[in-house]
Amino acid sequence: MKKEIFLKQFDSIDIGDFFLAENIEELDIEISRNTHWISLNEKLSKNIKSVDIIDKLRLLRHDLIARLDKIKSKSSYNYYSWFDEQACQFRFSIINSKHKNLPFSGDINIINNELEIIKSFLESNYHDGIPFNEIIAVESIDESKKNELDVYLEELSLHQK
Repeated sequence: MKKEIFLKQFDSIDIGDFFLAENIEELDIEISRNTHWISLNEKLSKNIKSVDIIDKLRLLRHDLIARLDKIKSKSSYNYYSWFDEQACQFRFSIINSKHKNLPFSGDINIINNELEIIKSFLESNYHDGIPFNEIIAVESIDESKKNELDVYLEELSLHQK
């Protein structure tokens, strides 16, 4: 895949397909309809710049805010992104901001700069999979070692325009 084709994937995300829940009872629908991910191979990861992805995501968020304006939404929404290291995927989603917590079962660390997450994604050594010789059996889990997931969080509302 070439860089241009990879970046066009962002253009194919249909803003109209996002489920803009007005209440918190529809979290499962929000997650299934609004979560997107991108992956790439090792060679392509060396040709993509973080700013290329940031620019596409900014445009996506701008279009989401314009949709909120068009439908006269009274709600605001949380855009959040993270790097799923095991799947080697950059992921992002939106949910209604009325949710008290983001939908992660483990500990998260909210960071202020999405660029950090994108850099981690692009610099990963596992775009072509985890080598078999790096997979180890785990006898027990050391609960004292906290493993937090870095998550970028931004509120999308009409007041941002």
